[in-house]
Amino acid sequence: MNYNKTTNRKHRQRGMSIAPVMMFALGFTSIGVGVMSLSTTYNRGAKKMADKIQSTALAESGVAVIYDQTRLQMNDSFSFPFNVNSTTVTVPASGNTETIGTYSARMVSDREVQTDIEQDGRKYRKYTYYFTVEGRGQAVGGVVSTVKASFKGEIWKNLVPRVTSISTPAPDQFTFPVGGIVSNEGIDIKTDQGFKAFSLDGLDGAHIIANNGIKWDTVSGGKSGNVTTDLLDIQGFWLVPDGGAYSSTVADTGLGNPNGLKNYKSPSAPADGDFPGADANTVIKMDDNIDFASSSTVDDWKEDWHDQASVPTGTIYGSALSAGSIPPRTSDGKIGIQAPARVDGNLSVANGEKLELWPASSDPKKNVVYVQGNVQNYGQIVNHGVTLVFEGTYKDDSDAEYKIEEDAATFKTKEEAIMRSAFLSLAEQKDAIRFSTNATLTTGLVYALNGGIQIRGTNPVFTGMLLAGGNSGNGGVDIAPAGGSSFVMKYDPYAATGGTLKLDAESVINTDMVPGNLAKWFTPTKLVNWVQTK
Repeated sequence: MNYNKTTNRKHRQRGMSIAPVMMFALGFTSIGVGVMSLSTTYNRGAKKMADKIQSTALAESGVAVIYDQTRLQMNDSFSFPFNVNSTTVTVPASGNTETIGTYSARMVSDREVQTDIEQDGRKYRKYTYYFTVEGRGQAVGGVVSTVKASFKGEIWKNLVPRVTSISTPAPDQFTFPVGGIVSNEGIDIKTDQGFKAFSLDGLDGAHIIANNGIKWDTVSGGKSGNVTTDLLDIQGFWLVPDGGAYSSTVADTGLGNPNGLKNYKSPSAPADGDFPGADANTVIKMDDNIDFASSSTVDDWKEDWHDQASVPTGTIYGSALSAGSIPPRTSDGKIGIQAPARVDGNLSVANGEKLELWPASSDPKKNVVYVQGNVQNYGQIVNHGVTLVFEGTYKDDSDAEYKIEEDAATFKTKEEAIMRSAFLSLAEQKDAIRFSTNATLTTGLVYALNGGIQIRGTNPVFTGMLLAGGNSGNGGVDIAPAGGSSFVMKYDPYAATGGTLKLDAESVINTDMVPGNLAKWFTPTKLVNWVQTK
């Protein structure tokens, strides 16, 4: 029994010691499994985090690419990309390449602000662009990131004048280009002492415009010996069409000088008004020729003027008429022609004689004096607000005067008289209108519709505007004051508002400023306002 008891106790003692061992062993097994599970989870998280970092870097690469493409494209074509297509990125790995993901980008928003500015006497149009871009990156593992950023940049362009001409007018509209001196052919200037053109109201407008170019030469000594930099000085633009007319105008045989100096001046900007300035002392290119009325349109005007002058209430002089043969007006003893009137021959004014032209109405259509021949003036012709039309030529001498003055009866201010007066030749020849006067005159609108204008005399001064619509060798403006003396053209805006028929709204030249060549390249700011949206 005792043996048995002893033996049984020993067996019980050994059996009880197995449980702690097993528990200890099981504990280590659980810890091992937990450590292995934690390690796997950690590796997976680290890879996902690494993929996110990689995809974000790829998204930022997309932003950088569309930023750089915008910079290049804006300077090349003044445009910008709307998106960057998906691009695969690879890196070297063990002598081969390994793909790490893709990037793409898009323009989220764009805004343009235009501002016209003046700096150092020049005018510019500043384009400010505001961009927001978004980049998208995708790592190989499929993780996607998107980021946004913004930037801005400026482009500056020079502002240059663009000149557009009148359209072909309707038959019942008396229209004409506007400027100080305008020619359908060329303008030739010969002077040693000066050519000036400026506007009475102090605004730009005394433009010198020629479809076939502008030339200047001296009478004696040659151009190369002339160093006067303001010999040809205007308060307006030198305007010619682009191409051959422009090339000839800026050449030494045009306005240029073999000695390299510029003898011509023009302002860099106007004091004020509708005509903005340009670079100082330059010849400006027009896109097209200035349009004058066609011959058929002029024929329609001619018929209308003839009819207006031939109404039953008017006076018909059946042959040539001299001022000395006209009976004085009973009210004041003055000699003149009351519009409407028609002269079926030449009209002449002798030395010492004064012929006045009187309007009949405030309606300019009723104030036509039509001469079917030439006008010869060796005395004075005073226009009080009449459209004087002659089929032939006009000639005067050094002591003669043609001028506009107000009258107490109808147009009581000089401005009104200038607005309603016109001096029109229909002759098809270069000397359709030839002034040899030495006087200082208010001439208003002087227009050779089918011919040219010649200026002679010593130091003449005209206030108004000169237009020469002739072509095919019959037109042009030839300014050659006697002995190389000076000529002054004072442009009067009131002369541009006259006419006997309805004025077309497009009769005024439209000179506006448009963007020209590039003044400053597009340079973007740094990328700012970075935001990760995914």
